[in-house]
Amino acid sequence: MVAKNMGMTTDEFYRMNSQHILGAEQAGWGFALSAAFAPRYHGQEIGCIQVLMDCGALAPEPQTAQVVQGDSKEQQRLLARVQATLEEQYAGWQKMNVFERQWVLRDFKKMMALSAEQALQQLQQLSGRLAAGEGLGLTDRQFLEKLQAYWQHQLALLKGYEKDKQKLEQNTQIITGWAGDIAALLGQGQTP
Repeated sequence: MVAKNMGMTTDEFYRMNSQHILGAEQAGWGFALSAAFAPRYHGQEIGCIQVLMDCGALAPEPQTAQVVQGDSKEQQRLLARVQATLEEQYAGWQKMNVFERQWVLRDFKKMMALSAEQALQQLQQLSGRLAAGEGLGLTDRQFLEKLQAYWQHQLALLKGYEKDKQKLEQNTQIITGWAGDIAALLGQGQTP
């Protein structure tokens, strides 16, 4: 059902999330550690993967070999747009009432497997690496693909609740533009 709502096949969904699927034993350990460290996570929704990484029981995936570097200035420009979009969204989420904000942040974390704050930090780090002349690594590409899928998920949600045709069309163009920035950024790093 989730894959269908995101506009992808079940196989595509599992492939996109393959790094975020745990076996039963790892999930059990994550649950036990989240209970053991409950004061640390008080008031937060946390996933087993994050708990395992925080406790050193699961190493974050290392930055892998670089993909083709592409036009560094264009990548920096596109990444700055992606970063500005997420920063603007996050600022808007902070102005929502507590229940809406919690729902949006929880939905983001469920889709991205990290918090909005962590995603913003990751974009900042990527920006620094691009400014230093490094290209997009595989981990960077996977992160950006997840962010693109999140925005496509937002578009699917929008289509389900916006009844005003003009607003729907306007917001569809905006969200499609956000996803398009990532598509263009990822296209910069692909081999011809």
